[in-house]
Amino acid sequence: MMILAGCGNRQTEANERAACEGKDATPKESINACTKIISSKDPDTETLSYAYLYRGISYDHLGRAGEAKADFEQSLRMLPNNALAATNLGALHGKEGRFTVAMQYLDRAIQLDESNPFAWRNRAIALERLGNFPKALEDINRAVALDGADHLAVAERCWLNAVTNQKLDQALSDCNLALATQPESSNILNSRGLVYFRRKQFPESILDYDAAIRGDPSEPSSFLVRGYAKRAMGLDEEGAADIDKAAQLSSEVSSFYATIGVPDEVQSVPPGSR
Repeated sequence: MMILAGCGNRQTEANERAACEGKDATPKESINACTKIISSKDPDTETLSYAYLYRGISYDHLGRAGEAKADFEQSLRMLPNNALAATNLGALHGKEGRFTVAMQYLDRAIQLDESNPFAWRNRAIALERLGNFPKALEDINRAVALDGADHLAVAERCWLNAVTNQKLDQALSDCNLALATQPESSNILNSRGLVYFRRKQFPESILDYDAAIRGDPSEPSSFLVRGYAKRAMGLDEEGAADIDKAAQLSSEVSSFYATIGVPDEVQSVPPGSR
């Protein structure tokens, strides 16, 4: 969607429009350009809606969530069929843990535009956080089908297949693809660690959790499943230490993993096969 600025000569208008949309502009430059458009004389409703939208995106990039939320809401009030505003507002609520509210906006965004992979991906994340893994998988598959280059969607599909213990070959391929663009991502390494654990490739699982913990030593699940993998390798004391560390970090993490069948499926590897 192109914004038509309401004042100035054509070149200035074009420059402001491009900067507002974030083209060759820093977030601060984009905010300034969008503010100029918003403050210009009698811009039309669509112009204003998209100016608020793009300014909100730039605020979000700068971590200014309150201002981003206000701009997304204003964009949607001015143009109720602005699917991108609904998508970004839903994504912002999701990042802040309001997944039920996020779902309302993301449902609306998808109703308005089913071709937006960002909406499908963010709704999948919200559904996952709400515990609806089958529906989350449906949504993330739509997101990847629409944009296979979106490494965040590919990483989310890896995680969801690992959680539900299905399509583990696809899950491994997805995590490998995502790690090719973010090789030090603790989240993706954590996901691939679970994939390897499900595949009973315990040494590989431990290596991935080692790397995940180096990047983020505050994530309890990395210690927990690494502990289970060590225990499966016969490293009982080391495994117990990791499991205890996970419990110190979170009193709930082991309960979640128990609900998805971890570590109930684990069999210790035969002696001498380590």
